[in-house]
Parts: sequence; structure tokens; C-alpha cells
Amino acid sequence: MDAENLSGAVPEPLRVEPDELIRLGGGLARLAEAVAGEVPSAVNLTRGPSGWAVTGAQLRLAHEVGAYLAAFSDDLASFGERLCVAGLSYADRDSGLARAITAAGVRR
Repeated sequence: MDAENLSGAVPEPLRVEPDELIRLGGGLARLAEAVAGEVPSAVNLTRGPSGWAVTGAQLRLAHEVGAYLAAFSDDLASFGERLCVAGLSYADRDSGLARAITAAGVRR
């Protein structure tokens, strides 16, 4: 039994069109680009009034935020790519099945 499925019931298979996977993957890729574009903005976290005694903390914060955004962007891009590949694979499989069914119908 899954920790996320405490009822023990077997979930119904989720049916998703290949084009939908490709669209979702593309959306995640665009989101990943937007997040990656924010990484340089983390440097602005270190800009504060001169004389502050928290410069070290600001530098650490900027580094941590930048690293987090970069890792998050990479994860989004990777998952988006996997969705696109799965969608293309399913679309290719569907096309192959459609050709086989059509060929079988023509022979009769």
C-alpha cells in the first residue's frame, strides 16, 4: 500500500493525450526559463545600505536563493523534457497502431 494512497484502492489509469503531455512539457520548459532568468536577480539581495553589519548574511542569502532557483529551474526543465519525450513516444506508438489497423482493414 502506498503512503499516499491510504485507502488501498487501486486508482483508475489516467488517460492523457500525447499532445497534452507535449503541451505540458513545453509549459514547464517556459516556466524553467523564467525561473532561470531570476537567478541573476538574487545578486540584488546583497545590495543594501552601506555600513550594514549583515553583508555576510546577505551574501549567503543571495547564494542560497540563486542556487535554489537554478536547481528548481533545472528540475522543471528536466521534467518538462521527460513529458515531451513521453508524449512524442506515445504519439509515435499511436500512429503505428493506426497504420496497422488501417493496413489490416485494407487487406480485407
